[in-house]
Formats: sequence, C-alpha cells, structure tokens
Amino acid sequence: MIRPPGEPLRLGDVAEIAASADVAARAAAAPLGRSPGPREHRVVSVPEALGTARRAVPEADWHVVGARDAVVEGRGAVRGRRWLGLAAWLLLFVGAATTLLNFHADVNMPAAHRELYYLATGRRSLHPFVIEVPYAIGLGLGVLLFFMAPGMARGEPGPLELELWRYERALRAFWRERREGGADDRAAGRTGRGAARRRRS
Repeated sequence: MIRPPGEPLRLGDVAEIAASADVAARAAAAPLGRSPGPREHRVVSVPEALGTARRAVPEADWHVVGARDAVVEGRGAVRGRRWLGLAAWLLLFVGAATTLLNFHADVNMPAAHRELYYLATGRRSLHPFVIEVPYAIGLGLGVLLFFMAPGMARGEPGPLELELWRYERALRAFWRERREGGADDRAAGRTGRGAARRRRS
C-alpha cells in the first residue's frame, strides 16, 4: 500500500478487520507508528499487527487470515505531476512511433500497400490513401484495444493491469524476504557472539 511519508500509520490502514463495529473501530485506530519516508518501504509483520490489535482490544480473540505481512511504501504528492505524466507519455509515444517506422521501413510497407491497391483495383497509385488511412487508424485502435479491451465487458483486467499486478506482488515479496533475511542475519550474529563469549569463559 502507498501512504504519504511521515503520516501516522494505523492498524486499519494495513489490515481489514472483521469484527463488531465498536471493536473494529477501536482496533483500526490503533497506532503503528508512522509511514516510511519517500521511496522507502516498511514491512508490518503479522506479530506486530496482532500485538497492536490485542493491546487495543485485549478482551477480543484475534485470528489472522490471509497475507503474512503488509508492505507500506512512502510516496507523497509530486509537484508538477501533470507535466511529468505528459513528458512520460510523449517519450513513450515517440519511442512507439520510432519502432513502428523502423518496422515499416524493414518490410517496405508503402510498396506492400501499392501492390494491394493494384491487386484490388487494377490501377497503379503512388499513395493509395484508401488503404493507408484505414491502416493507420486501425493500427492505433489495435494497440489501444490490446491493452484495454480484453475482459472490460466482464470486468476482468487487461494485460497492462496484470503486468502491474505481477510487479507489485514481486515487489512485496522482495521486501518481505529482505526483512526476513535481515532478521535471520541479526539472529545469527547474536548466536555467534554468545558462542564466542562461552568459548572465552
């Protein structure tokens, strides 16, 4: 999940609480510190969330269902976001247009259009607009429909949404494993120091 950097973080921000209205409100308002700084991540583990819920509502019986941890990313409002988005869109547009132009040059698309026009009409034309214009429109619509249309009528995600979902899932797994690896390293360090003290004694 994404939160503005430095804002108070509460249990209701990272967990869905299934309980009576009073218990859920008390648990959701339980503090978990503050959200991480810009471009930083914080992993809220199940023991931390469970301990916070038990301290907030000790008379309730708490159980965990679902994901093990929650990953909080600090990301605030970016100044000039509209201009940044426009610049990114323009860069992607130029890159896609360059790719298409190179493809058309490789396969000699104008010659192919002229041959298709000749086969269909029996006449030669240097610029068969009756083929080129629908082709240009169909190319743009095809790219748009490829990324947006699949599953729209059924409420299913498109290819771009699925790729973003895979990226976010991989990112969450990375931060969880990094956190668990750091905890294992600290535990190994404490074990090593204890063994060294025993050897000296």
